[in-house]
Amino acid sequence: MNDTMSDETTIYDRRLLFYLDILGWSERLASGGPRVLLDVIKRVHQDTEVHNEQFRQELVRRAGERIELKPGKFGTRGSPNPIFLGVQCGAFSDHFALSMPWDFGGRILTAGLKLIVDLLHLGFLTRGAIVVGELYHRDNVILGPALLEAHKIESKEAFYPRIIVSQEVLVELGELDEDREPDGLVINDGCGRYVLNPFYFGISVQDPAQEQALVASFESLNSHLTGVKNIVDTNIRDLEAAGRFAQAEKWHYMRRFIEGPVLNADPRFRPYWK
Repeated sequence: MNDTMSDETTIYDRRLLFYLDILGWSERLASGGPRVLLDVIKRVHQDTEVHNEQFRQELVRRAGERIELKPGKFGTRGSPNPIFLGVQCGAFSDHFALSMPWDFGGRILTAGLKLIVDLLHLGFLTRGAIVVGELYHRDNVILGPALLEAHKIESKEAFYPRIIVSQEVLVELGELDEDREPDGLVINDGCGRYVLNPFYFGISVQDPAQEQALVASFESLNSHLTGVKNIVDTNIRDLEAAGRFAQAEKWHYMRRFIEGPVLNADPRFRPYWK
């Protein structure tokens, strides 16, 4: 029996997992909005296609020796870039999962930022968790204790549209100790939890004029916060007019989150919250 258990547990790797739930999916489907949902699914797959195993195998077939990896730490086939090789993504209905080997560290925190903001521009809030633990993940086939933990945090602890970063992840990344709290990319949302800041932009320069131009260029290319306030306010107004106050509160949280912790962490983006 012990041998059987040992064989079963060898399928797992220690991985970092970014788990995301797209909120309002069932309501939008019930109200007859399948075309919008299809656009969302396409956006998710476009953002993650490069990490799809079938996509990679096709790339190997086309590129041949140029992207094959010699035997070593990261395996025997794939891209010379170990990040490309080690990351796995899966999307199923209104759920999204991205994982990578645990020693890729803080890369897990930035991996899903663009997707969260893209979905917000499409009118969808997201909720989820970032954890570390034992996991098997190949495209849409995913199982293991890490997935159970992420789902528990997302469904039982997150409540609001936020991505909770587990204490274990923060400790392993060196972001949480007795002397300081996380800042910037991971922030305290004011409700007692450390959460991912999807609007994080960690580049700065000494010259104020150059920095202003850098921020403006990033905002222009990514529609970072531009127009988000209108999306948030419109959803609050429409949901409250329809008497759906519980759903409206999720958008109220997003407004409080941006106007408080997000813009306090990086006030350079205040001019674009309009």
